Amino acid sequence: MTKFFLPLVLSVGLLLNACTDDKTHTAFIEVQSAPEAASMVPMRSRAIPRRENVVKPGSPTRMLAFRYAFSFAIPARKLEQVSQKVVQDCMVAGLDRCQIVNSSVNEYSPDQVSANILMRVEPKWFEEYRKELVSSSQAAGGKITSTNVSAEDLTLAITDGDAKLQSLLVLRTRLLSLLQTRGSTVKDLISVERELARVQGQIESSTARVRVLKTRVSMSEVRLDYQSKAVIAGQSAFQPILSALTDFVGTVAYGLANLIRFVAVTLPWMVVGVPVLWVLARLWRRRGAGKKKPKS
Repeated sequence: MTKFFLPLVLSVGLLLNACTDDKTHTAFIEVQSAPEAASMVPMRSRAIPRRENVVKPGSPTRMLAFRYAFSFAIPARKLEQVSQKVVQDCMVAGLDRCQIVNSSVNEYSPDQVSANILMRVEPKWFEEYRKELVSSSQAAGGKITSTNVSAEDLTLAITDGDAKLQSLLVLRTRLLSLLQTRGSTVKDLISVERELARVQGQIESSTARVRVLKTRVSMSEVRLDYQSKAVIAGQSAFQPILSALTDFVGTVAYGLANLIRFVAVTLPWMVVGVPVLWVLARLWRRRGAGKKKPKS
């Protein structure tokens, strides 16, 4: 009896694992259509038209992963202070409300400064803190230049992942019960343990995937881009002269460095070439003097 029952359970388990996605999709559609089906008169089977982005009473809540992107123009002298305040506010809020993923400040010149912040935030907390972002930039003499909000519907992906995980857990329970069955041969036990290891690996993978998707829903992604305000005009008519005087020392040093490099390159050739040229010149003169002597 055990020899017949074991292969049957393994075959059913593999078939259940392979068909999880199709069953999940079917179950998801039936749950959405349940309110309508309750009020309908029994009728023959027919194709149900697909309805997207329609949320009705009793239907599953949509799980949306939001992404926010904001760009600010801030005076250069206050840009780093404003961006670091956001980082400090996030740390004070705690990891359950705000998490800094990346933060950087780039200073190309005193008038060209930029900062970028990537963080994950709890939606309700960020809904209130969003006002603080705008007010802090305005208090520093800046303004918000662009806003972008996007959302990705992860309802189907999370529902499918949960259904697949439940199926794998049921299959693991059945395999564990087979290991405890008396009268199983060594070959059967090895087959069950091999299948149990494969199922356990899929359970861990599915659990991690569903956890990541749910994290994207519970913690929205926010990108903040801070750029320094462009200088409208020069401060005075003597600005070019002041700029030239500022670069004077650097220009002289650069020219002197090029001269030193030229001497360093030509000096070895001069040490060898000058004596050779001097010997050749003397030989040429002697030869010319010999040709000019009068014949006796």
